[in-house]
Amino acid sequence: MSLGEKLKKGRLDKKLSQADVADQLNISRQSISKWENGYNYPDIDNLILLSKLYEMSTDELLHEKERESQLNKRLEQSIEEKSLPKEIVVKEVVKIKNDEGLLLLILSLMAMLLTPIGIFIAAFILRKNKRENTHYKLINLACVFSILVNLFFTYQFISDYYKWNIKNDVQYIEG
Repeated sequence: MSLGEKLKKGRLDKKLSQADVADQLNISRQSISKWENGYNYPDIDNLILLSKLYEMSTDELLHEKERESQLNKRLEQSIEEKSLPKEIVVKEVVKIKNDEGLLLLILSLMAMLLTPIGIFIAAFILRKNKRENTHYKLINLACVFSILVNLFFTYQFISDYYKWNIKNDVQYIEG
């Protein structure tokens, strides 16, 4: 049962109209209608007020236990249809949930912007990256590129600070 369906059921169980609920929450009746039809969701303050009004916990309102059980049933059916061992499917689902590939890729690209610190961030990401991650090779490439860019800019900063790049041209005056 979705949040909207639970809100509607709670309202009907208390024999309240949408206008009654809207008056108690100081909002428009249209907002109640949108929540119940799933077009919008209440903010946390209104959700707490609704749970008190309907005498339901926020956990009851937010958790979709039926939906989870339906997903589990579908997973079981697909396992049976494809005749795969359940352990393999569960292992793949856990692997997908634990995939950090996209996050590590974004962090490795952002490490280029943090010049001296980016070297250490990229090195840390290289250690954290696992072969099971979706973008394993791309993350490694981005980290190496990030380290090179950071080393170049660090060298530029240090050489400018110590004036290593200034060329002294000596001109001889003939007299």
